[in-house]
Amino acid sequence: MTPLREQRASELIGSSDWIMQPKDDMEWMAETLKQRAAFGGKNAIPAFLYRYFAPGGFTRANLEDVLLRSRMRLSARSEFNDPFDSHCDWLPPDSREEAHSYFCGVAMNHGHTEAEAKLIADTATQDGEYWKPFYDTVRGAIEKTGITCFAEDGLNFLMWSHYASHHRGVVVEFHELTNKGPIFKVFPVRYGDEFPRFTYSREHFHQQVFRSVLCKSSAWRYEMEWRIVHAPHAKSYGDFVEPSIVKSLTFGCRANDEFKNEVLTIVAERKKAGLPDVELYEAKLSDNAFALERVALT
Repeated sequence: MTPLREQRASELIGSSDWIMQPKDDMEWMAETLKQRAAFGGKNAIPAFLYRYFAPGGFTRANLEDVLLRSRMRLSARSEFNDPFDSHCDWLPPDSREEAHSYFCGVAMNHGHTEAEAKLIADTATQDGEYWKPFYDTVRGAIEKTGITCFAEDGLNFLMWSHYASHHRGVVVEFHELTNKGPIFKVFPVRYGDEFPRFTYSREHFHQQVFRSVLCKSSAWRYEMEWRIVHAPHAKSYGDFVEPSIVKSLTFGCRANDEFKNEVLTIVAERKKAGLPDVELYEAKLSDNAFALERVALT
């Protein structure tokens, strides 16, 4: 994927259609950035992305993965707090023949022989109402897709409230690798008020599944979310390109000393292991606005 960091999306692509058409990654990225810019998002890939963590044992394990093992867990969509996450309308194949070909492909991808796959496809399409098994297999493919989420803003007041236990947690800042494009392979989430609709395409099916997990309700647009999408690796781990992409940690304005010390112990273990240093900050309430400021931890 070619970096768009300094390139305006409006220079690359025209208006979009909520009926999702096959597009290459560059076109999809630019189109989505343009849509997000209309309600405050960046119109280019940000240099830094952020992940919010709440206190607790699960957070400690996640921070150890990030800081010590240079990896991050890939979640399944059903683990997220939005029941509509990745929900799309899928129009089934136009004909029984096309549906039969689809089910054969799915079966063979799961290790069945061509003869076995044909029998499975015969069963799935025998009564003509192949839309339900089609939809079930699509949802299964989406559920197996691994997802990791980031935000554009590390000082977003609502994000701190919703994802960092009311400002008691910590934010990890990740930065771009010099001359290697954006961190990992991240894509922006597209927001809307209606379900996106995909017309099944055998040629573009895997791309369609990929895009479906990049669509959310406009109620969540304050998150300005970016996602790593890696199929079919839900509930597994993805490794960093290199440990140096972790730039800093920022503690919430309500983080207590016990939590801070717990995280700082992990940071000390990271240093002992010879991994790159991370900068340490804490969030403070602004004196003259409803906003947060970041100051170096002393």
